[in-house]
Amino acid sequence: MEPHKKKLVIINPSANSGNSQKMVAAVQEILRNESVDYTTTSRPAHAVELASNAADYETVIVIGGDGTVHEVVNGLMTIDSDKRPNLALVPSGSGNDSCRMAGIPLDIAEALTTILTGVPKSFDLGICNGTYFLNSCSVGIDALVVAKTNELKATRKLSGTPLYASALLHVILHNLRSIQVEISIDDGDETNQDILLCAVTNGQTYGSGIAINPSANPTDGKLSVVLVDKVSVTQTLSYLPALAAKKHEKIQAYHAQNFDHLTLRSANGGPLVAQRDGEIFTADEFIFQTIPAGINILVPNA
Repeated sequence: MEPHKKKLVIINPSANSGNSQKMVAAVQEILRNESVDYTTTSRPAHAVELASNAADYETVIVIGGDGTVHEVVNGLMTIDSDKRPNLALVPSGSGNDSCRMAGIPLDIAEALTTILTGVPKSFDLGICNGTYFLNSCSVGIDALVVAKTNELKATRKLSGTPLYASALLHVILHNLRSIQVEISIDDGDETNQDILLCAVTNGQTYGSGIAINPSANPTDGKLSVVLVDKVSVTQTLSYLPALAAKKHEKIQAYHAQNFDHLTLRSANGGPLVAQRDGEIFTADEFIFQTIPAGINILVPNA
């Protein structure tokens, strides 16, 4: 088989507390008649390096969580668009919101079948401060929730919705605080706001299926932003049922809109904590832009 028809499987053996490694045998079985190379990450950002060297492959398959997908996307985006491989996702992380965004079945057997029978579909990307993200990038309490999620993943061996819900409740009850920011969206005026959260999303969910922004569309050429005003602990807790039921119109502190570019900076000049596809980082200014149809992902053939 010609090199450019080959598939590359990038495996993160530590994803989802090591459970992603269990998927390897299933992938090997379904791809037994294909021309495939397998490689394993051994350090942070290793998947970026591996994916950036994948120009000779037709498809790059990720066995890992959303953080691994994030690294692979950033590696693939260093390859010229006419040589960039398709991306294939195996739901093997603790959250799998990248799969939800792309419409990849969370059933492992169906997802693996998509690798063989799926068709490439173009999806938008976001970019924040020079780094790409596939699903979400947020500033405020989300980053604290992600940090707590990482702790609980290691100490309590939780995954999926129970993991995110536990982390979210802990932050709301023990560490809820607002941030003072200056925000400008597209060509609008800059405004000073006191908020709990600024969540920029390409997909509709994060935190293992929490529908933070049901109106987001990852193929419309735009990103969506959710701003949540400063509210009390009691008010925040009262909003959770509406959030779970996707009744966002009942949440008075919730505001969402689509955009092409957005700038958010700390009003007091100090650094703010943020997350990009589950990866923590800090900055005092965040510049968001949309990359329409930035990457092709294999999806079920309708």
